[in-house]
Amino acid sequence: MSRLALLLSAVLLAGCHLFQGTPPVDVADLEPEPEATPWPTMPDPGPIPDWEVPEAVHFQLANGVPVTYVQHGKVPLLRLQINAYTGSATDPAGLEGLASFTADMMNEGTTELDAIGISEELLTLASSVGFGASLDYAYMSLDCLEDKLDETLELAAAMLLDSTFPEADVERVRQDRLNRLLTQRDRPQSLGWEVFSKVLYGADYLGRPTEGTEASIAAITREQMVEHHRTVWTADNAGIVAAGRLHPTQVSVLLQKHLGDWQAGDGAELPQVAPFEVTPHDGLTIYWVDRPGATQSYVMVGNVAPGWDADRQTARSLSNDVLGGYFTARLNMNLREDKGYTYGARSSVLGRQRGGMFLARASVKSERTADSLTEFLAEIRGIVGERPITEEEFGNARSRSIGSYPSGFEGLRGVLGRFAWADANRRPEGWLTGHRQRVEEVALEAAQAELATLIDPEDLAILIVGDFDGEVATGGTADGRPREGRVTVGDLVELLELAPIVMLDENGDPLTPAEGSER
Repeated sequence: MSRLALLLSAVLLAGCHLFQGTPPVDVADLEPEPEATPWPTMPDPGPIPDWEVPEAVHFQLANGVPVTYVQHGKVPLLRLQINAYTGSATDPAGLEGLASFTADMMNEGTTELDAIGISEELLTLASSVGFGASLDYAYMSLDCLEDKLDETLELAAAMLLDSTFPEADVERVRQDRLNRLLTQRDRPQSLGWEVFSKVLYGADYLGRPTEGTEASIAAITREQMVEHHRTVWTADNAGIVAAGRLHPTQVSVLLQKHLGDWQAGDGAELPQVAPFEVTPHDGLTIYWVDRPGATQSYVMVGNVAPGWDADRQTARSLSNDVLGGYFTARLNMNLREDKGYTYGARSSVLGRQRGGMFLARASVKSERTADSLTEFLAEIRGIVGERPITEEEFGNARSRSIGSYPSGFEGLRGVLGRFAWADANRRPEGWLTGHRQRVEEVALEAAQAELATLIDPEDLAILIVGDFDGEVATGGTADGRPREGRVTVGDLVELLELAPIVMLDENGDPLTPAEGSER
């Protein structure tokens, strides 16, 4: 036996003798635990501290391009965004994705540099420049060290004004976009948004896919992108927003140097949004995109809503906040905290320039799809019916809206993001600085009235992206009655007898009768 083993044996034997001589402890001899001190009462919240939106200065370049500059921050960075006030909503029928595809191609080459050369130059500068498009506008974003602003603006101006749309890169980017569309189809939230928008808007406005479809991306030509760039990315259709610690004069001089010669349009008419009428969804209908094998269902409930309105948007947002705008709102406290059906349930009132949408949504356990629908509708009916917004709920929503507002301006990225958003969406002067006053001026009665105009519980579209034939292990019906045989998720929803179920494909088109177009 080794020395170490002998030593360990001796220690163990000593321990045994020690505990053998220790008398048992009598519980009665133990000192009673001191009475637990209760938690102190939580203090009442104090007044919301004063906070001011960073001040912006406004000026114009020689060519008339308006500039908003926010001198802010303590780090040597500058962030900038150029907005072109024409987005994917103007894409011609059959060419959906044109604005977005064009913006992608503006990253791919100039008269001096190809895509690889641009990438290498940006790496050398430690800068980033990129283009993209949204529903109502397109944009160029720029981030750089302030001492590299001159060189970065020079490169960005070349990408903006001298894009060459090389044919070989067009085909490469086309394939990338097609692959991206396939990837998005695999995400229930992305697929659900595209299908739900189409259900409510058809081929108009919000129903038009910003990224396009497989057919439209395949159809877009290089010449169409060149023409779109020529007519949309012009000095008289753009605005610049920037934020950093540089003095405004320094920024103005460099912007004038690199973008002062940017030309206005040559008279060609800007693309326009095709005229359309928003028709609210009539009655209750359940639309279902089948996803065999899915363990969760993505549930969306809503209807069309009016477009953005400066006089009414704040009241709409506050009323929606009580229903599902944040964690402690009714929907989340019910479906997540009380029932445990989901990790999060939310609702929102989307207000775009020409139309909007009320939407409640959650990813729920597949077997709880029917139960979740019941709770969604109960909360929606309640807040516009027998359980209207309370004074306490409205006060909390108002305090949260005011108290959380400064966090949106956190860091240089937040400041630039807020001001660029306001510019891109053509918000009126003072919109950002007037937030607190607008919120404080909204009365509970006005918020409740706005909610009533947005939501009719008997006129709602319901979309489920999930496994219709997924088996439910409980073998019960939605109201708890036992049922013999195999029970599916679709069976339980049908037993609710809420509305007809229309089966859709992944493009949002009804399936043929042979494929089960209506259950």
